[in-house]
Amino acid sequence: EPDRHLKIALAEGRFEDEGWRVRKDGSRFFARIVITPLKDENDKLIGFTKITQDITDRKQTEEKLRESEEKYRTLVEKASDGICIIQDGKLVYLNNRAAKIWGGTVEELIGKSFTDYVSPNELPKMIKRYKKRIKGERVPERYELTLKRIDGRKLYLEVNGNRVTYKGKPAVLA
Repeated sequence: EPDRHLKIALAEGRFEDEGWRVRKDGSRFFARIVITPLKDENDKLIGFTKITQDITDRKQTEEKLRESEEKYRTLVEKASDGICIIQDGKLVYLNNRAAKIWGGTVEELIGKSFTDYVSPNELPKMIKRYKKRIKGERVPERYELTLKRIDGRKLYLEVNGNRVTYKGKPAVLA
């Protein structure tokens, strides 16, 4: 609809659109189109510039990223295991299952110190293990642990912990 696009560009000073287009050879490509009115020094319309850019690769990459994010959400959020990320000693990510295991919600647990939920007799060992893991030192990946639920009841878990990078900083994925 070139006429409609030109009218929009004229009224708003610029028109931008993205969508599928067809080349002369019949092949399709995803394009970004920018139409800008050209005016002389007296503000009189003298023409338009139209730039068409093939952004098919970018759109395909964005779609793959969307699909990957959807797989991640499905995998992590629907997992039967609790999954959390601990960074700087704080819970920075939990899936719903981890929150349920602890007896709370994601919102009330995010930002809390993981040590608040470690059984007192295991606290020194856990802090030492956490610090070593963050430094990249070898510590057991899989171990049993007694935690405290939000309501104070004991919680016996098998934990699998690994050092990861989260938002550019070292963290523990458990």
